[in-house]
Amino acid sequence: MELCVHLTRILLPAQIFFYVGGVVSAVLLSRRLFLFPAFSPLLYNAAIIVGGVLLSHRFGIASLAYGALAGSFLGPFLITPSAPPALAPVTAFRSTCAIRHSVNGCGFRFR
Repeated sequence: MELCVHLTRILLPAQIFFYVGGVVSAVLLSRRLFLFPAFSPLLYNAAIIVGGVLLSHRFGIASLAYGALAGSFLGPFLITPSAPPALAPVTAFRSTCAIRHSVNGCGFRFR
């Protein structure tokens, strides 16, 4: 049970990176840039393999979790500098909130 909790704590931040990667990939796909989003799963899987091979002597089974965390971070953040003009709507947004309309007044507006 302790191992399960330990691995879950390592992998939990990866969910945020998956969310960011999904948004970045969706913007790139909507702009008909298919090459950059195709590399994200490749980087993720390569990081798991590299983490398992290089860190297994030090961390044991947790090395795969560290590799998965690194891969989930590298996927969207290595794609972002590769296509800066296409990601302008994702990287530059501002929040808007109208106090008069409390139900539907708050949200994010992309440039």
